[in-house]
Amino acid sequence: MKDVGLILSSNLRSETYFKVITGMKDIKISFVLLYGKKSKIIMKQKKIKDFYFFDQKRIDNKISKFIISQKIKNFIISPNFGEILKNKKLLEKKNLIHFHPGELPYFKGSTTLFYTLMMRKYLTCTGFILKKTLDSGKILIKQKFKIPAFKNEKDIIKFDNYMRSETLKNLIIKKKNFFFNLNNDNLDFFVIHPILRKLSFDHLTKKLIKKWIF
Repeated sequence: MKDVGLILSSNLRSETYFKVITGMKDIKISFVLLYGKKSKIIMKQKKIKDFYFFDQKRIDNKISKFIISQKIKNFIISPNFGEILKNKKLLEKKNLIHFHPGELPYFKGSTTLFYTLMMRKYLTCTGFILKKTLDSGKILIKQKFKIPAFKNEKDIIKFDNYMRSETLKNLIIKKKNFFFNLNNDNLDFFVIHPILRKLSFDHLTKKLIKKWIF
């Protein structure tokens, strides 16, 4: 992972990734693609030679073809919340490394962090290569985190960004290969109900939910 490209949507997580990765010596960023809205934090970086901006909300076929045309093989990607890449050729041609706030293959889906809060005593972030099957691909790293004392849901979202960026940083530092195939397509995907989402950070409620379910 000496030469890596960044594919970033316009959100706080992408800005966090950008700050972390451009501040490290062990990795060379030679390509950045930003889509959505312009970010002052990302766009003010002048050291990166190949910088591209697309005024589009999603990674469509136009952006996909552009990424495929690049010589770089490995890309760290920070898509929009809930965005699913559908271009099969892009997923086959390039290694798109994504950081997921749940332990794969057991916690798939968009709200796995909240389910983990209810079901486990720790949180896990998984770095893996995206494939055409959702949340299935070669796992590069798994990292566990202690659950802090969350005051509200905003704290959970902030910690989500922290978990992902720390796992990204440790993947670069360790440079270990945790490659193995996921063959668990029949496992459930987690999409949480808004009420459970609100209750998941409440430790007393969490104990009650465990008692009711299990």
